[in-house]
Amino acid sequence: MKTKLAGLARSFWLLLTAVPGWPDAPRIVRLGRALPVAFPFAIMLILVGWKAAVRDPHLQSMRAQNRPLLLLESQIATLRLNCSEQEAHDLAGRAAELSHSLIAGPKQLAEVSNALQKLTAEQHWESDFHAIEGGTGAPVEGTQVAFLRLKGKLTPTPDNAQPFSTLVMLLDGLSREDPRIDLTGLAIRADEQGRYSVETHFRLAYRVSHEKAAQ
Repeated sequence: MKTKLAGLARSFWLLLTAVPGWPDAPRIVRLGRALPVAFPFAIMLILVGWKAAVRDPHLQSMRAQNRPLLLLESQIATLRLNCSEQEAHDLAGRAAELSHSLIAGPKQLAEVSNALQKLTAEQHWESDFHAIEGGTGAPVEGTQVAFLRLKGKLTPTPDNAQPFSTLVMLLDGLSREDPRIDLTGLAIRADEQGRYSVETHFRLAYRVSHEKAAQ
């Protein structure tokens, strides 16, 4: 096997370095004949070796270091394909409106109750609001929005000559309040003398603050 390889190598050498008309050319002449072919071949071998031993490992190392940035860039490109700039602007506006409709949290409940009492007084109604059981419990883990619930008892003031119409105006005004107040329950009772007694249930949403997200 070695003899065959040596023979093939010798044949290739003689073919590469052959000098036309001079079959017995000396070695120095044959080397000069092979130099124009051997030099570019040697340069190619050096470049291939440098690429395999230096350049490719360096590129792989750079890709590994920048993989999180490449993934983030890919996600951003995907979002740009799925959502136009106008849609993103509209979503940002809707998110801002929604944030204004939320209260700060359970600590703001007393402030909301006072505001409701003020609004009802403007429509000639006396009121009393308090949180109902289960309305201020801890939110479920992972939720972004939780709800608080208020129960209110309303009675018209003695100078309220039109209790029904003022109640409608009151409830309509509450639906336009900021933060948003949702009416979830309403019970109206009237006695034989025409005196009204109203029971209401309201729901208010607030954004859940997660400690991990804040950090």
